[in-house]
Amino acid sequence: MDSEDNTQPEAIDLVDAPDGSYYMRVHYFTDSGAGQSTATIRVYIEGVLESQYSQQMIHNQVWDVGFIRWPEGYLIEENATPYAYEGTRSCH
Repeated sequence: MDSEDNTQPEAIDLVDAPDGSYYMRVHYFTDSGAGQSTATIRVYIEGVLESQYSQQMIHNQVWDVGFIRWPEGYLIEENATPYAYEGTRSCH
C-alpha cells in the first residue's frame, strides 16, 4: 500500500509468496516540499519481527535495504547508502 499523503505507513504483505528472492528497496519518490525524511523498514517473517532499518533520505533517492530468500526465510542485509534514482519516473 502506497502512502501518498504521509498519514499512514506503507505496507507490503506477501501471503503464499512463491519461492525466490524478494528485494527490499525504498524510493523516496516525491517529498511534496517536506524535504528530508527518515524511512524505516520493519521485516517480519512468519509474523516475527526479524530486523528493523532506518535511513535519512531526500527526494528521488533509492535505498537498497537487502533481500529475503524464500522459503528459507533468510534475510540478507545490504543497507547501502541511498543514491539518486536515474530511471524513468512514473506513478504507475
